[in-house]
Amino acid sequence: MNKNFVLVDRGSNLQKDATTIVKFTMDGNDYLVYSVNESEENDQIFASRMIINSEGKCFLDDLKPEEKAKLSNVVYNIVILMPTDNQKGVSYDELVASLTNKFLVSLSSDIPELGTQDYYGNSSIAVTSKLLVEAALKFYGENLNKKAQDVIPEVPTWTVPVMENPVASVNVESAPVAPVSIGAENPSVVADTVQSAPSVPLPEVNNGPVLTTENNTNQSAVSNLPNPQIAIMSDPSLEKAGLNVQPNANNMPKAGFANSKYVIIGTICLVLAIVVVVVAYVLIKNL
Repeated sequence: MNKNFVLVDRGSNLQKDATTIVKFTMDGNDYLVYSVNESEENDQIFASRMIINSEGKCFLDDLKPEEKAKLSNVVYNIVILMPTDNQKGVSYDELVASLTNKFLVSLSSDIPELGTQDYYGNSSIAVTSKLLVEAALKFYGENLNKKAQDVIPEVPTWTVPVMENPVASVNVESAPVAPVSIGAENPSVVADTVQSAPSVPLPEVNNGPVLTTENNTNQSAVSNLPNPQIAIMSDPSLEKAGLNVQPNANNMPKAGFANSKYVIIGTICLVLAIVVVVVAYVLIKNL
């Protein structure tokens, strides 16, 4: 927005350059505070009512005498007191809150393009130094415009959570499969690869002579193959992870089974010996 516009005195046809300072709303009316060059050291402060016509164009209107008296104190606070107190350390928010509570006034930087407007001498409020006017322009330029730009509604967003260790997808159709094959030219048996322990060799199991397709059928050869799952007694991949696990311990015969068998046989023999002694004792006694 261009802060500068032109005032035209219809009586003398003189033109003066004006600079907008701030807009405020009071009693349902919008007012514009602006300055006009008075001399090398001073500016003249004006306040005019803002009117929007049916076409949306803005016009500045003259003030009535009673209206001017009511606005004088408000304009003095806006142009002189608030920028000065801010330089003394009072925050912008505190100054605006005090002005609102005292005069029921709200400030705004929403000022349309003014172009050329009529000059009304009665809208003049006071004459003050250019330094105070420059301080007011800087004060509202830094704070009021900043506040208007910073108020941006926050739209809540949601993002799809990303897994730290995503599981790679496997294409089943392209995954290699190692089937069990028994060929006439190669009598050796190819067992399925055990993925959990690919580096563990299978122990040799004495299952009789090597099978060939000439003397045995494929079905008998498969039935005499060592079970690769039973042959795996430990999983190196689990041991590296700190787990001492034997995945096929349940499939192995119990070590104490043979000892239990001999205990039972010994117990039976002992019972039979006792029975023989008792019978012999009874027979001797009856003789």
